[in-house]
Amino acid sequence: MKKIHIFLEVVPRPTDYFKPIKQLLINKNDFFIDIKYPDNLKNLVKSIEYSKISKFRFFFYKKLFKFIDEEIHKILINNRNNICYIYMLDEGVWAELLSYIKDKYKLSNVKIINIQHGIGIMTPAKFKFLRKISNSLSIKLIGYPSLGLGCYGQSGSGIFDTYLTYDQTVSKIISERTNSNVIEAPELIKYNLFYSYLVNRKIHDIPLKEINILIALHHDVMFSPIKCSLFNSLDEWSKIIHMLKSYAENDTLIFYIRLHPGSYLNPKLMKRILSHPIFLQAKQDIEQDLGKSLASKHAVLSHISTVLYDANLLKIPSFSIKNKCFDKSVNFSTYQIDYNKIKNIIDFTKENMASNKKINLQLLDTIVNNYLTRLWKLK
Repeated sequence: MKKIHIFLEVVPRPTDYFKPIKQLLINKNDFFIDIKYPDNLKNLVKSIEYSKISKFRFFFYKKLFKFIDEEIHKILINNRNNICYIYMLDEGVWAELLSYIKDKYKLSNVKIINIQHGIGIMTPAKFKFLRKISNSLSIKLIGYPSLGLGCYGQSGSGIFDTYLTYDQTVSKIISERTNSNVIEAPELIKYNLFYSYLVNRKIHDIPLKEINILIALHHDVMFSPIKCSLFNSLDEWSKIIHMLKSYAENDTLIFYIRLHPGSYLNPKLMKRILSHPIFLQAKQDIEQDLGKSLASKHAVLSHISTVLYDANLLKIPSFSIKNKCFDKSVNFSTYQIDYNKIKNIIDFTKENMASNKKINLQLLDTIVNNYLTRLWKLK
Protein backbone atom coordinates (compact mmCIF):
# COMPACT_ATOMS: atom_id res chain seq x y z
CA MET A 1 0.00 0.00 0.00
CA LYS A 2 1.45 3.33 -1.10
CA LYS A 3 1.22 6.72 0.59
CA ILE A 4 -0.13 9.48 -1.66
CA HIS A 5 0.33 13.06 -0.44
CA ILE A 6 -2.11 15.69 -1.74
CA PHE A 7 -1.47 19.39 -1.17
CA LEU A 8 -4.49 21.68 -1.37
CA GLU A 9 -3.71 25.40 -1.16
CA VAL A 10 -7.22 26.83 -1.08
CA VAL A 11 -5.97 30.43 -0.92
CA PRO A 12 -2.87 31.23 -3.04
CA ARG A 13 -0.09 32.71 -0.89
CA PRO A 14 3.39 34.13 -1.57
CA THR A 15 4.98 31.54 0.74
CA ASP A 16 4.73 27.81 0.08
CA TYR A 17 4.05 26.45 3.58
CA PHE A 18 4.13 22.92 2.17
CA LYS A 19 7.69 23.25 0.84
CA PRO A 20 9.59 21.43 3.65
CA ILE A 21 7.18 18.49 3.51
CA LYS A 22 7.42 18.32 -0.28
CA GLN A 23 11.21 18.47 -0.14
CA LEU A 24 11.39 15.54 2.24
CA LEU A 25 9.01 13.57 0.02
CA ILE A 26 11.29 14.26 -2.95
CA ASN A 27 14.27 13.04 -0.96
CA LYS A 28 12.38 9.86 -0.10
CA ASN A 29 11.15 9.41 -3.70
CA ASP A 30 7.57 9.46 -2.42
CA PHE A 31 4.69 10.61 -4.58
CA PHE A 32 2.79 13.86 -4.06
CA ILE A 33 0.17 15.84 -5.97
CA ASP A 34 -0.42 19.60 -5.97
CA ILE A 35 -4.02 20.60 -6.64
CA LYS A 36 -3.65 23.77 -8.70
CA TYR A 37 -6.45 26.16 -9.65
CA PRO A 38 -6.87 27.25 -13.26
CA ASP A 39 -6.12 30.98 -13.71
CA ASN A 40 -9.77 32.06 -13.66
CA LEU A 41 -10.39 30.43 -10.25
CA LYS A 42 -7.06 31.61 -8.86
CA ASN A 43 -7.92 35.21 -9.79
CA LEU A 44 -11.40 34.77 -8.30
CA VAL A 45 -9.99 33.61 -4.95
CA LYS A 46 -7.48 36.46 -4.82
CA SER A 47 -10.17 39.03 -5.58
CA ILE A 48 -12.46 37.71 -2.83
CA GLU A 49 -10.19 36.53 -0.01
CA TYR A 50 -8.29 39.80 0.34
CA SER A 51 -11.33 42.05 0.02
CA LYS A 52 -14.01 43.39 2.34
CA ILE A 53 -16.49 40.82 1.04
CA SER A 54 -14.41 37.78 2.05
CA LYS A 55 -17.00 36.79 4.68
CA PHE A 56 -19.57 36.43 1.88
CA ARG A 57 -17.42 34.17 -0.29
CA PHE A 58 -20.14 31.53 -0.56
CA PHE A 59 -22.00 33.75 -3.06
CA PHE A 60 -19.06 33.43 -5.47
CA TYR A 61 -17.47 30.04 -4.88
CA LYS A 62 -19.81 27.36 -6.24
CA LYS A 63 -17.53 26.69 -9.25
CA LEU A 64 -14.47 26.72 -7.00
CA PHE A 65 -15.97 24.25 -4.53
CA LYS A 66 -17.02 22.02 -7.42
CA PHE A 67 -13.48 22.09 -8.82
CA ILE A 68 -11.96 21.08 -5.46
CA ASP A 69 -14.59 18.36 -5.03
CA GLU A 70 -13.96 16.88 -8.48
CA GLU A 71 -10.16 17.06 -8.23
CA ILE A 72 -10.06 15.31 -4.86
CA HIS A 73 -12.56 12.68 -6.01
CA LYS A 74 -10.57 12.02 -9.19
CA ILE A 75 -7.33 11.51 -7.24
CA LEU A 76 -8.95 9.27 -4.64
CA ILE A 77 -10.74 7.12 -7.24
CA ASN A 78 -7.33 6.32 -8.74
CA ASN A 79 -5.87 5.52 -5.32
CA ARG A 80 -8.56 3.39 -3.65
CA ASN A 81 -5.97 0.95 -2.33
CA ASN A 82 -3.51 3.57 -1.09
CA ILE A 83 -3.38 5.77 2.01
CA CYS A 84 -3.96 9.38 1.01
CA TYR A 85 -2.84 12.38 3.06
CA ILE A 86 -4.51 15.71 2.29
CA TYR A 87 -2.70 18.79 3.60
CA MET A 88 -4.49 22.12 4.00
CA LEU A 89 -3.72 25.42 5.73
CA ASP A 90 -7.19 26.84 6.29
CA GLU A 91 -10.22 26.01 8.42
CA GLY A 92 -13.54 27.88 8.36
CA VAL A 93 -15.74 27.05 5.38
CA TRP A 94 -12.85 25.08 3.81
CA ALA A 95 -12.98 22.60 6.70
CA GLU A 96 -16.74 22.22 6.20
CA LEU A 97 -16.16 21.62 2.48
CA LEU A 98 -13.64 18.83 3.18
CA SER A 99 -15.96 17.31 5.76
CA TYR A 100 -18.77 17.30 3.21
CA ILE A 101 -16.53 15.70 0.54
CA LYS A 102 -15.29 13.11 3.04
CA ASP A 103 -18.85 12.11 3.98
CA LYS A 104 -20.12 12.28 0.41
CA TYR A 105 -17.66 9.68 -0.87
CA LYS A 106 -17.45 7.71 2.42
CA LEU A 107 -13.68 8.02 2.45
CA SER A 108 -11.88 5.69 4.83
CA ASN A 109 -8.38 5.71 3.36
CA VAL A 110 -7.85 9.46 3.78
CA LYS A 111 -5.98 11.38 6.49
CA ILE A 112 -6.57 15.14 6.50
CA ILE A 113 -3.89 17.34 8.06
CA ASN A 114 -4.31 20.99 8.97
CA ILE A 115 -1.20 23.18 9.12
CA GLN A 116 -1.48 26.38 11.13
CA HIS A 117 -0.47 29.33 8.96
CA GLY A 118 -1.47 32.41 10.91
CA ILE A 119 -2.54 34.00 14.16
CA GLY A 120 -6.11 34.89 15.05
CA ILE A 121 -8.35 35.72 17.97
CA MET A 122 -9.19 32.46 19.74
CA THR A 123 -12.64 33.33 21.08
CA PRO A 124 -15.40 30.97 19.90
CA ALA A 125 -17.31 31.85 16.73
CA LYS A 126 -20.82 33.19 17.27
CA PHE A 127 -24.11 31.67 16.11
CA LYS A 128 -22.64 28.22 15.41
CA PHE A 129 -26.07 26.55 15.49
CA LEU A 130 -27.40 28.99 12.88
CA ARG A 131 -24.28 28.43 10.78
CA LYS A 132 -24.89 24.69 10.80
CA ILE A 133 -28.51 25.22 9.69
CA SER A 134 -27.28 27.56 6.95
CA ASN A 135 -24.82 24.91 5.76
CA SER A 136 -27.54 22.25 5.60
CA LEU A 137 -29.73 24.53 3.49
CA SER A 138 -26.79 25.57 1.34
CA ILE A 139 -25.87 21.95 0.57
CA LYS A 140 -29.46 21.30 -0.56
CA LEU A 141 -29.63 24.48 -2.68
CA ILE A 142 -26.16 24.78 -4.26
CA GLY A 143 -24.54 21.47 -3.36
CA TYR A 144 -21.92 22.80 -0.92
CA PRO A 145 -21.66 24.37 2.55
CA SER A 146 -21.59 28.14 2.83
CA LEU A 147 -20.22 29.08 6.26
CA GLY A 148 -17.34 28.08 8.49
CA LEU A 149 -17.64 27.34 12.20
CA GLY A 150 -14.43 29.14 13.18
CA CYS A 151 -10.75 28.28 13.48
CA TYR A 152 -8.53 26.42 15.96
CA GLY A 153 -10.64 23.24 15.92
CA GLN A 154 -14.07 24.86 16.18
CA SER A 155 -15.42 22.59 13.46
CA GLY A 156 -15.06 19.80 16.00
CA SER A 157 -13.88 16.23 15.63
CA GLY A 158 -13.98 14.14 12.50
CA ILE A 159 -12.63 16.59 9.91
CA PHE A 160 -8.88 16.88 10.53
CA ASP A 161 -7.07 13.80 11.72
CA THR A 162 -4.00 15.83 12.73
CA TYR A 163 -3.17 19.48 13.39
CA LEU A 164 0.34 20.86 13.07
CA THR A 165 0.51 23.94 15.29
CA TYR A 166 2.84 26.77 16.27
CA ASP A 167 2.82 26.31 20.03
CA GLN A 168 1.36 24.81 23.19
CA THR A 169 -1.36 27.46 23.53
CA VAL A 170 -2.96 26.62 20.19
CA SER A 171 -2.43 22.88 20.73
CA LYS A 172 -4.24 22.94 24.05
CA ILE A 173 -7.26 24.77 22.61
CA ILE A 174 -7.53 22.38 19.65
CA SER A 175 -7.17 19.34 21.93
CA GLU A 176 -10.05 20.63 24.06
CA ARG A 177 -12.28 21.11 21.01
CA THR A 178 -11.44 17.95 19.04
CA ASN A 179 -10.12 14.43 19.50
CA SER A 180 -7.57 14.96 16.72
CA ASN A 181 -3.84 14.36 16.99
CA VAL A 182 -1.97 17.61 17.66
CA ILE A 183 1.74 18.11 16.99
CA GLU A 184 3.54 21.33 17.90
CA ALA A 185 5.91 21.79 14.97
CA PRO A 186 7.01 25.42 14.55
CA GLU A 187 10.34 24.49 12.92
CA LEU A 188 8.49 22.44 10.31
CA ILE A 189 5.78 25.01 9.58
CA LYS A 190 8.27 27.89 9.54
CA TYR A 191 11.16 26.08 7.89
CA ASN A 192 11.32 28.60 5.01
CA LEU A 193 11.45 31.48 7.50
CA PHE A 194 14.25 29.91 9.57
CA TYR A 195 16.32 29.02 6.54
CA SER A 196 16.00 32.41 4.86
CA TYR A 197 16.77 34.24 8.10
CA LEU A 198 19.89 32.16 8.66
CA VAL A 199 21.20 32.68 5.13
CA ASN A 200 20.54 36.44 5.10
CA ARG A 201 21.25 37.42 8.71
CA LYS A 202 23.01 40.79 8.72
CA ILE A 203 22.06 42.09 12.14
CA HIS A 204 25.60 41.96 13.55
CA ASP A 205 26.88 44.17 10.71
CA ILE A 206 24.63 47.04 11.85
CA PRO A 207 25.98 49.59 14.38
CA LEU A 208 24.35 49.33 17.81
CA LYS A 209 23.26 52.98 17.60
CA GLU A 210 21.12 52.19 14.56
CA ILE A 211 17.83 50.43 15.38
CA ASN A 212 15.75 48.99 12.53
CA ILE A 213 12.09 48.56 13.47
CA LEU A 214 9.49 46.82 11.33
CA ILE A 215 5.78 47.73 11.58
CA ALA A 216 3.49 45.00 10.23
CA LEU A 217 0.11 46.32 9.08
CA HIS A 218 -3.22 44.52 9.08
CA HIS A 219 -5.42 44.13 6.03
CA ASP A 220 -8.57 46.24 5.69
CA VAL A 221 -11.33 43.62 5.89
CA MET A 222 -14.76 43.43 7.51
CA PHE A 223 -15.10 41.96 11.02
CA SER A 224 -11.42 42.52 11.78
CA PRO A 225 -10.35 42.51 15.47
CA ILE A 226 -8.75 45.89 14.72
CA LYS A 227 -11.28 48.67 15.25
CA CYS A 228 -9.70 51.33 13.04
CA SER A 229 -9.76 51.43 9.28
CA LEU A 230 -6.39 50.84 7.66
CA PHE A 231 -5.93 54.57 7.09
CA ASN A 232 -6.91 55.57 10.63
CA SER A 233 -4.52 52.89 11.79
CA LEU A 234 -1.74 54.46 9.68
CA ASP A 235 -2.45 57.78 11.42
CA GLU A 236 -1.99 56.10 14.80
CA TRP A 237 1.23 54.36 13.72
CA SER A 238 2.52 57.72 12.54
CA LYS A 239 2.02 59.09 16.06
CA ILE A 240 3.83 56.08 17.55
CA ILE A 241 6.81 56.56 15.21
CA HIS A 242 6.99 60.24 16.19
CA MET A 243 6.87 59.38 19.91
CA LEU A 244 9.53 56.66 19.66
CA LYS A 245 11.86 58.95 17.72
CA SER A 246 11.44 61.60 20.40
CA TYR A 247 12.50 59.05 23.05
CA ALA A 248 15.48 57.78 21.09
CA GLU A 249 18.06 60.29 22.42
CA ASN A 250 21.36 59.34 20.76
CA ASP A 251 20.02 56.37 18.79
CA THR A 252 18.94 56.42 15.17
CA LEU A 253 15.59 54.72 14.67
CA ILE A 254 14.79 53.57 11.14
CA PHE A 255 11.22 52.39 10.56
CA TYR A 256 9.95 50.05 7.85
CA ILE A 257 6.29 49.54 7.00
CA ARG A 258 5.34 46.01 5.91
CA LEU A 259 2.00 45.85 4.14
CA HIS A 260 -0.31 42.86 4.37
CA PRO A 261 0.10 40.65 1.25
CA GLY A 262 -3.55 41.23 0.37
CA SER A 263 -2.94 44.96 -0.10
CA TYR A 264 -0.78 44.30 -3.16
CA LEU A 265 -3.73 42.77 -5.01
CA ASN A 266 -5.57 46.09 -5.14
CA PRO A 267 -3.65 48.75 -7.15
CA LYS A 268 -6.01 51.56 -6.12
CA LEU A 269 -5.65 50.69 -2.45
CA MET A 270 -1.87 50.47 -2.81
CA LYS A 271 -1.76 53.93 -4.37
CA ARG A 272 -3.74 55.38 -1.46
CA ILE A 273 -1.61 53.61 1.15
CA LEU A 274 1.69 54.76 -0.33
CA SER A 275 0.47 58.36 -0.52
CA HIS A 276 -0.04 58.42 3.26
CA PRO A 277 2.28 60.84 5.14
CA ILE A 278 3.66 57.98 7.25
CA PHE A 279 5.99 57.19 4.35
CA LEU A 280 7.75 60.49 5.04
CA GLN A 281 8.71 58.98 8.41
CA ALA A 282 9.27 55.38 7.36
CA LYS A 283 10.34 53.26 4.41
CA GLN A 284 8.19 50.66 2.71
CA ASP A 285 9.45 47.14 3.35
CA ILE A 286 9.41 45.79 -0.20
CA GLU A 287 11.15 42.49 0.56
CA GLN A 288 8.63 39.72 -0.15
CA ASP A 289 10.69 37.12 1.71
CA LEU A 290 9.89 37.73 5.38
CA GLY A 291 12.93 35.81 6.64
CA LYS A 292 15.22 37.97 4.54
CA SER A 293 13.48 41.12 5.76
CA LEU A 294 13.72 40.13 9.43
CA ALA A 295 17.41 39.33 8.99
CA SER A 296 18.13 43.06 9.24
CA LYS A 297 15.54 44.09 11.87
CA HIS A 298 15.97 44.60 15.61
CA ALA A 299 12.28 44.74 16.61
CA VAL A 300 8.79 44.24 15.19
CA LEU A 301 5.64 46.18 16.08
CA SER A 302 2.05 45.37 15.18
CA HIS A 303 -1.37 44.91 16.76
CA ILE A 304 -2.00 41.28 15.89
CA SER A 305 -0.02 39.66 13.11
CA THR A 306 1.75 36.41 12.28
CA VAL A 307 4.86 38.56 11.78
CA LEU A 308 4.95 39.12 15.56
CA TYR A 309 5.01 35.39 16.14
CA ASP A 310 7.63 34.87 13.43
CA ALA A 311 9.89 37.51 14.95
CA ASN A 312 9.58 35.97 18.40
CA LEU A 313 10.44 32.56 16.96
CA LEU A 314 13.66 34.09 15.59
CA LYS A 315 14.35 35.71 18.99
CA ILE A 316 13.65 39.21 17.66
CA PRO A 317 11.69 41.36 20.17
CA SER A 318 8.07 41.65 19.03
CA PHE A 319 5.53 44.03 20.51
CA SER A 320 1.73 43.99 20.20
CA ILE A 321 0.61 47.58 20.70
CA LYS A 322 -2.63 48.27 22.56
CA ASN A 323 -4.29 51.56 21.65
CA LYS A 324 -7.67 52.82 20.47
CA CYS A 325 -7.37 50.66 17.34
CA PHE A 326 -6.68 47.39 19.15
CA ASP A 327 -7.46 46.52 22.77
CA LYS A 328 -7.64 42.72 22.78
CA SER A 329 -5.23 40.27 24.36
CA VAL A 330 -3.09 38.08 22.12
CA ASN A 331 -2.63 34.40 22.83
CA PHE A 332 0.90 33.83 21.61
CA SER A 333 4.39 34.75 22.76
CA THR A 334 4.94 38.45 22.27
CA TYR A 335 5.22 41.52 24.47
CA GLN A 336 1.94 43.39 24.74
CA ILE A 337 2.45 47.05 25.52
CA ASP A 338 -0.04 49.84 26.17
CA TYR A 339 0.25 52.98 24.08
CA ASN A 340 1.37 55.08 27.06
CA LYS A 341 4.31 52.74 27.79
CA ILE A 342 5.86 52.44 24.33
CA LYS A 343 9.06 54.12 25.50
CA ASN A 344 9.98 50.71 26.99
CA ILE A 345 10.29 49.32 23.46
CA ILE A 346 13.56 51.13 22.85
CA ASP A 347 15.22 50.04 26.10
CA PHE A 348 14.18 46.42 25.70
CA THR A 349 15.30 46.30 22.06
CA LYS A 350 18.72 47.75 22.94
CA GLU A 351 19.17 45.17 25.72
CA ASN A 352 18.37 42.41 23.24
CA MET A 353 20.84 43.86 20.71
CA ALA A 354 23.59 43.95 23.32
CA SER A 355 22.98 40.34 24.35
CA ASN A 356 23.76 39.27 20.77
CA LYS A 357 21.45 36.24 20.83
CA LYS A 358 22.04 33.63 18.18
CA ILE A 359 19.77 30.94 16.86
CA ASN A 360 21.20 27.45 16.51
CA LEU A 361 19.79 26.03 13.29
CA GLN A 362 22.26 23.19 12.87
CA LEU A 363 19.66 20.63 13.92
CA LEU A 364 16.81 22.18 11.91
CA ASP A 365 16.68 19.46 9.25
CA THR A 366 16.83 16.72 11.87
CA ILE A 367 13.97 18.30 13.84
CA VAL A 368 11.83 18.64 10.70
CA ASN A 369 12.46 15.02 9.72
CA ASN A 370 11.47 13.87 13.21
CA TYR A 371 8.18 15.80 13.03
CA LEU A 372 7.27 14.22 9.69
CA THR A 373 8.25 10.72 10.77
CA ARG A 374 5.98 11.13 13.78
CA LEU A 375 3.17 12.53 11.62
CA TRP A 376 3.16 9.66 9.14
CA LYS A 377 3.24 7.03 11.89
CA LEU A 378 -0.02 8.28 13.42
CA LYS A 379 -3.08 6.13 12.95
